[in-house]
Amino acid sequence: MIVDSCIWFALVDRKDAYSQYAEVIAKKLQPYKILVPYPSLYETINTKLVKNERGQADRLFDYLNNADKVKLIPDDKYRQETLRAVQSNLEKGKTYSLVDMIIRLMMEDVNLGPIAVMTFNVKDFVGVNHTEIVNPLECGCVGR
Repeated sequence: MIVDSCIWFALVDRKDAYSQYAEVIAKKLQPYKILVPYPSLYETINTKLVKNERGQADRLFDYLNNADKVKLIPDDKYRQETLRAVQSNLEKGKTYSLVDMIIRLMMEDVNLGPIAVMTFNVKDFVGVNHTEIVNPLECGCVGR
């Protein structure tokens, strides 16, 4: 499962709008192998952790240091295509963040196998083929 930055924000930032659901999120993540795209880490660490108290970072690093459950995914092979895709989508009036576009490309990468993404921003990932989208606040999942 790829974990979108918004999920990490809820887990590590007590001021985040979704932080009250941190325990629900943590439970829903338990059965999954977590795939962490480096851009998601850049966004989470730079946006949330460096601006907050140290204790809030512990949960993120607890996940990241669990080698049996977490695999860090380099973004090197997606970078050029991501830039082109973001530009192309902007020209069409669609806006995806750079991180969301890299996640979308990873979701489509057959070499990574079947992938689910956990996010509160379901609309950012709808339409990606052969992918499960999990909103931790909903009972079910949106299959694609």
